[in-house]
Amino acid sequence: MGFLQRMKQRSELRRVRRDSKEFPTPLIFVSLIDKLVECEQIDEAETVAKDALTRFPDSELIRTAYRRLMRLRNKDELKSLRGELRRSSDPVMYARLADLYLELGEEELSQDLALSAVEKFPQSDGNYIVLGKIRARRFAVSHQAKDGFLAIQYFERAVELNRDNYRSLLTMAEILVEVGQRTRALQVLEQILRFAPNDPRARRLRERALRLPNADERFLEDAFRKYEELYRRGEGHRYNGYSPAERFLKEPTLLKKKLAQFSGLEGLKFVVALAPGGKILASFTAPGERVDRLFLAQKAERLFNATEDCSVRMDLGALKHGLFDGGDTKIMIMRFDIVRFALFMTRAVKVNLLDRAVRNFLEHELFVN
Repeated sequence: MGFLQRMKQRSELRRVRRDSKEFPTPLIFVSLIDKLVECEQIDEAETVAKDALTRFPDSELIRTAYRRLMRLRNKDELKSLRGELRRSSDPVMYARLADLYLELGEEELSQDLALSAVEKFPQSDGNYIVLGKIRARRFAVSHQAKDGFLAIQYFERAVELNRDNYRSLLTMAEILVEVGQRTRALQVLEQILRFAPNDPRARRLRERALRLPNADERFLEDAFRKYEELYRRGEGHRYNGYSPAERFLKEPTLLKKKLAQFSGLEGLKFVVALAPGGKILASFTAPGERVDRLFLAQKAERLFNATEDCSVRMDLGALKHGLFDGGDTKIMIMRFDIVRFALFMTRAVKVNLLDRAVRNFLEHELFVN
């Protein structure tokens, strides 16, 4: 690489760094990650990616960028572990490979491998930890009762086999606090604080747990079901306090201007934003189009409910977005936290332009003022 090209790279990197501070959105963070990789600053790229995942846990764009980075960093280890498992069967290697697949975003591969390992090695804790992490990550995004309950079960089994599973205990405590299980959470936190009395994360969680009201804790699965119901109705709160859509629920007029940004999309007829329960928060009708707002909003709500119920039954995790063909009309549905969006379009819409518009909307516009 020549001197002038390196200078240009550094200048672009400085610009993207400034943008990430001024407009901290998933789209800008991914630009920074990619630019750091291009400048061969891999360690910083990983640090930025992990920070971005913490800030924007729902961002599909950031998860994709993180997976690319992890493949770059771990391609040799991935090849080595696959080779080792072909030569010998070892529960630790199974767990490491399953965990690596999870880091690479290959959740299905990770889960299948870990489930296979717990059948072969039921007394080894590592693969239960991986299965717990998979369910905990899903719960953080989907808020589905099944994911939270299974995460606790897997982590409990890991701790039974190895009581020093500190990270498992900590994640268990976070989930239990989130669903209001005061007594259970405090019991887990006492285990942590006995051997890590100064752990700041555990101490903060204990303070949160102590502020929780006493509740019926006889049936843990019921607590998760109640949590999911509250979340679906918009009466709950986000896992770990992250709620990017809260401002739109409080001030739906903010959405009106943002929806109008789809006006340049060829083939657009109507776009609507729905609160939990199907209430219209905001909508935009393309110039020259005449639509029945309420009818289309109800149609979108039925489509959302059907796809979400299907996702739960098939254990697919939370639906992020999907394109449906309804004859003369194409419908794109998208989820942003608990706010849901539906775009109704003619067949003239170009899918590549639609994908670009949706990505910019979900990963940038909804985060900026």
